[in-house]
Amino acid sequence: MREWIAMALVATLAAPAAAAAQQQPPVSTFRNALALPVLPSPPIAPRLPGDHYHAPIRYAAPAATLQRNPLFSAALSKALNRSGVGLPGTTLQTACDGFGTVGECLSAIYAAHALGSGDAFDRLRLAMTGPERLDLRTAIAATGFGADARAVERSAVRRAKADCTLVAESGY
Repeated sequence: MREWIAMALVATLAAPAAAAAQQQPPVSTFRNALALPVLPSPPIAPRLPGDHYHAPIRYAAPAATLQRNPLFSAALSKALNRSGVGLPGTTLQTACDGFGTVGECLSAIYAAHALGSGDAFDRLRLAMTGPERLDLRTAIAATGFGADARAVERSAVRRAKADCTLVAESGY
């Protein structure tokens, strides 16, 4: 055992000395398997005055987003109809009025569809946009639908994220 440790120690100490003696360029630890030399990283392009960071659509305020982007609103409405979920208002913009984000609104629409009650969306919206501003899981539990609030919330949030990502990637 001692001999093995001594041989490993000698090998690790001798390897850098042998590499320095051969005058090889430094090799990064990530690229050791390929033995590729370390290249400088490319320069970062400067930001132009018109370049702005755009947060993912599901985090945007619904009133401004849906009003400013009618194509986005239409694409989300199509995605909801394709999923078999009817809009609980005349338009997506009126349905999402009062919610903090587009993702919250879509999650509430999907949760109301899963709960199956006719007034489920109105009750969830009242609980989520009222003075207490409950989150979706608490709103489902507080409105007394008798469903597993955690499972309904997880399913609704997953479907809302998928719709927002699909619509945003399609370029609406």
